[in-house]
Amino acid sequence: KKIERYGGLRYIDSKKAYYGIYTSGPLELFLPCIGRDDISQRMQVSSEEILARECFQNIVVCEVNEKHPTGRECDLNKDLSFKMGGVKSRGAKPVNATGAFYWGRNICLRVEIPPESVLYKDTTRTKDEFEVGISLTISVASKSVNLRSGPCSISHVVWEQSIAQNIKSNII
Repeated sequence: KKIERYGGLRYIDSKKAYYGIYTSGPLELFLPCIGRDDISQRMQVSSEEILARECFQNIVVCEVNEKHPTGRECDLNKDLSFKMGGVKSRGAKPVNATGAFYWGRNICLRVEIPPESVLYKDTTRTKDEFEVGISLTISVASKSVNLRSGPCSISHVVWEQSIAQNIKSNII
């Protein structure tokens, strides 16, 4: 989809985003659990399932900030469904903060991490090494979302991680 070149900002606003309708199928993403060697070591030596909340505290999904002239466009909160670690999220709440609104419309959601979702090893990059993280699957759940009314879009996925409890902070 072509995005407005200047977008009301008076400078070139270059973006990349994923657009989808019901028939598009799911968007599958892998969010790495960065800097948590303690979790990687546990997964390397054991087959225990580690809950995603040991690494991830919050996941925020945002749509493209563009005008929606039809008034029937995709509503992130109603028209999308989310799975994390293979488990359907029980809900999402709008992010009410500066930068999360565009033309009076909320464009970011904080998606609930299901308590039973687990981390997994991604071994697709190399045979000998793996990366630990969570799978995030985003699907358009509403059949009424179409190209004419306005497809759903994902422009950003941001996550907050927890730090290992046995690491001491050097901040005074």
